[in-house]
Amino acid sequence: MTRATAGRRGIASLFWMRSLALLALCVAGAAPAQTSQEQASPQIAKAPRDADFGVSTRQAGLQRQVRMYQWTLQDGQYRKAWRETPVDSAAFAPGHDNPKTMPLRSREWLARTTLEGEPLDEALLLRLGEWRAFRPNFSMLPGNMAATFQPEGEGLGSAENPLAPQVGDLRVTWRELALPSLQGRLAMDTQGRWELVAPPPVADGTAAGTDSETGGHAGGRIPRITLLFAALHALLLVALAGSVSAYRLRNRIGIGDGGDARLARRIRVHANFAEYVPTALLLLLLLEVSGLPAPWLWAFGATLLLGRLLHAIGLGRSAGKTFGRFCGIGLTWLALAAMACAGLWLALRG
Repeated sequence: MTRATAGRRGIASLFWMRSLALLALCVAGAAPAQTSQEQASPQIAKAPRDADFGVSTRQAGLQRQVRMYQWTLQDGQYRKAWRETPVDSAAFAPGHDNPKTMPLRSREWLARTTLEGEPLDEALLLRLGEWRAFRPNFSMLPGNMAATFQPEGEGLGSAENPLAPQVGDLRVTWRELALPSLQGRLAMDTQGRWELVAPPPVADGTAAGTDSETGGHAGGRIPRITLLFAALHALLLVALAGSVSAYRLRNRIGIGDGGDARLARRIRVHANFAEYVPTALLLLLLLEVSGLPAPWLWAFGATLLLGRLLHAIGLGRSAGKTFGRFCGIGLTWLALAAMACAGLWLALRG
């Protein structure tokens, strides 16, 4: 190896070492100084359960809705309809009698939920959470209920023929209370209780970041973690592309690699980056907007970035087996596989 070649390799090594250090400093400086509340996730001490039907959920609340098929009187006309409360038929014409009571009633269960060991008030849970449809697994349906009810739509029904229900038949459905990401939404008051953080007011009196007509967040929450890692990977892509272009200009190679092994390696480093990173960043974005906890997002993004840096350094130095190339592609695959598994879990759990 000539002294000139050794010098060029030393300069290249110094370039990659400085690039790695710079990107590490960017990650460290851009990562928000999260409070422990932002890093933690709510803990449900005991899953809410409807013991009558053996139905439970892992969310913060469970709601059972019971409706009964009854006679109603509207505009002088008798009609049958599903109602959640008993309809008094004492003044109805003969043949339009309704049961006087509901055999089952609607109920609601809220789990004891804590954040960093401190309980979240039930009123706060109801304010933060969103009730959404929930279709349970009826494999644990008690025998007495299995004899009366059968799966119907998103819940259970007591009608012998669901297409032709009779007065007194019941329909039972459930909803679960899902909590959104609590990052930045709660703070501890002086008495050691969690309270909702109010958005700061702006000049027109509305809350900052909200739509003045609907009260909702204009444009939704910015996926800042993905934005950070996308920007860092874009800088790395520019560096890789610039390395290829600079080598072409210096050695006057226009198209292809011109039989130059070093240029071929640089082209391959750039191409390998372009093959993996877009899909990985798309997965990271979807995971963030789906509400995956921030620590997982930071871990996935950092693993991917470190993998791409190591791969670029390893393959840039040698076309053979190197530590950087081996570990770089391994970390890339690990990040992709882990994000794919997390995405499947979020999608299939409903």
